[in-house]
Amino acid sequence: MKWTNIIDGNLNYIRAKTKEEFDFKLHPEALRLLAFYKTMEGNSDDGYVFPILYKRHASVRSKRDRRMKILKRVNQDLKIISKKAEIEKNITTYVARHTYATTLKAKGLTIEEIGKTLGHDSTKTTEIYLDEIGDPLFDDRINESI
Repeated sequence: MKWTNIIDGNLNYIRAKTKEEFDFKLHPEALRLLAFYKTMEGNSDDGYVFPILYKRHASVRSKRDRRMKILKRVNQDLKIISKKAEIEKNITTYVARHTYATTLKAKGLTIEEIGKTLGHDSTKTTEIYLDEIGDPLFDDRINESI
């Protein structure tokens, strides 16, 4: 996500995978976080909001390697956070994505709405995502309360 994608409090972008355009109003808390990153030292010199990719990451391979390095670091940080929160499951960005989708389902959102937020091309993909995989964190909490 680049700063040029943020226009008048909205996020506008075209998803690379599906070529679908998204344009939505950002939550006030998201705008507060963006203000923090706007003034952060070490900002991306290539216009990205988060200080992950820089001009030196010019090749496809360099960008992929950098993303993988950051993803690994985020997952390590999630392990630390989950340990402090006394969550025994291995929490990763993958698990967080499933928890997000499962929570939306539990809140009554439609498969179409959930799929759109996940960037899925079809409701079939979303149904498979929710039904076959389930949610390791959410499922255990339901089982513990029964």
